[in-house]
Parts: sequence; structure tokens; C-alpha cells
Amino acid sequence: MGTYDLKIREHCVSDTLSDGETHERCPGSNQVVVIDIDVRRWQAAQDRLLRDAMPQENRRAARQYYKPIQAPAAPVSHIRAQVTLETARQSYLAHRKGCSGCVGGQHCRDGGVLARRFVIALRQEPAEREARERQERQERRVARALAEQWLAGRQRQWVKYGGPVVEAAKTAVPSVSRALSPNSAALSCP
Repeated sequence: MGTYDLKIREHCVSDTLSDGETHERCPGSNQVVVIDIDVRRWQAAQDRLLRDAMPQENRRAARQYYKPIQAPAAPVSHIRAQVTLETARQSYLAHRKGCSGCVGGQHCRDGGVLARRFVIALRQEPAEREARERQERQERRVARALAEQWLAGRQRQWVKYGGPVVEAAKTAVPSVSRALSPNSAALSCP
């Protein structure tokens, strides 16, 4: 009592027996089973087997999630962007060329908006040009000041690290290079 002999049960080679046939036992029947695996490894193997045996459609999500469709782009006349004279002119002329409602001096709703934008850009262009020129002059002044500071810094470095030491190094280098040149007598083979 208390001990079990784990064995593979007896089974036949064939499931069906015809009349008059003898029971033919499988050679793998009645073998002793040795259990030499710990519970965690057995559970991991079982989980893998169950996962592999599961049909593919059950492992996937039931629904597919599609990316949302983007809203159509707003018409050019509704876009609030920085308007330059050239972009306003090009968008107005492109609209006039393709629109059947913009004929002669008449405009459709979008054509009227684009025409007003072009007129406003025409009026603001001189002031914007002057502001750009002022900005460029200021940037040139700052760049010139930075260049002068850099030059003064380099001059201070030259005074600190230059002078007689650098001049002595300059004169010493050619004599060393002459001694190491291939035509030198010191390196020639006998």
C-alpha cells in the first residue's frame, strides 16, 4: 500500500478483432513509466502544447482595427498660413484658371477670398520688405561683432602661446625633416 507501479496499460495492435483471431498485444504495452520531471517544467511543456494545438483563429483578435480615415484637406482659401505676395498671387491665379465661376471681374466665394488675400499682401509687402531688411542688417551686425570677438580671442591665444617658442619650433622642424629625408646621408645604406 502507498506505492504505485505506473505502467502503460495493455492494448492491442489492432482496434478491431475478426472472428477467430487471437488478441495480439502491442510491444509497448505494460511498460513501467518513470517520472523524472519537475512540476514547473511539465506545466511549461503542457502550456506550449496547448498553445500550439489551439486553432489559429482563436489566437488572433476577433476584430481588425483600421486606421481612421483622415478628413479631406481644407481648401486653399480657408488655410490660415503666412501669406507672402508670391504665394497669394499664385494661389489666386491658379484658382482663376480652374474656376468657371470666376469670369471677368466676378469671383466665386473662394475666388473672392483669394483676391482679398492677394490685395492685402500687395499692401503689406513694402512694410514686410523693410522689416526683413532691418532684420538682415541686425544679423550682419551681430555676426560682425562675433567675428571681432573671435579674432581678439585668437590674438590673445597667439600672444599667450606664440612668440619665441613657436618661432624656435618652426626653425627646428626643417632641420629634423632634412635629417630624416630619404636622400640624407645619415640614412643611406653602405
